[in-house]
Amino acid sequence: MIRESPLKNVARVPLSSLKKAERITGLSPVRDFEPDGLPADKGGKYSWQKISEAVLVRDDYQCRICSRSEFSGVAGRESRVHMSLEVHHIIPRFRNGSDSFENLITLCEDCHVATFGNGYSGVPLRNTPTLESFAGSRTIALPASFRVQGVMERGRAYLRDYARIEGDPGERKCMEKEGSEIESSLFVLSESQYSDLVRYLEAEFGVDDYCTLVFRYGTRSLPARVFRVSGSLFI
Repeated sequence: MIRESPLKNVARVPLSSLKKAERITGLSPVRDFEPDGLPADKGGKYSWQKISEAVLVRDDYQCRICSRSEFSGVAGRESRVHMSLEVHHIIPRFRNGSDSFENLITLCEDCHVATFGNGYSGVPLRNTPTLESFAGSRTIALPASFRVQGVMERGRAYLRDYARIEGDPGERKCMEKEGSEIESSLFVLSESQYSDLVRYLEAEFGVDDYCTLVFRYGTRSLPARVFRVSGSLFI
């Protein structure tokens, strides 16, 4: 069964944003965080000052959980501001977590404090309801030709910074490519519809994981869950 994780529900940073962060910081490659983090023996080659500043740039100076981004003046210091954001280790340092892009995520002070009450697991569990959680639904992106029995398609959306790879007919291989888009179908599923779909996709296509990616939906950006098969996107 696909393993759920709060950090898998955080939308991944598109390739174009990672490239922008590289141009601004001078560090390369800039990578997004990994939901399971990265231990110290597998990463961490920059000083804390450099890597933490680069993570803030990568995350557009916003909390990746709640999108909060606040600045306030420092009392008695007219030329300085306080930023209510902190760079957080997914695997804590005392558990051998690395100072690497894959192990670091920007959180606001409230979301950061929330990790302490979770056995300091590195996962910021919040009880703030969203429209999806309130309705008990999930937004899912599937291949454009795909249909879900008994569910009406919400509409077409376009996965940013990905392109198809030519291969055998029926294959859905794709790769990251800045500026490209892949057409897909969006569905909003109830919890029971989602469970039924997962069981079907696991049995028929070998789906074994998921991530959350950003799509262009009309004139706005929309995060949606995308399934994986052995690391490749099912899209």
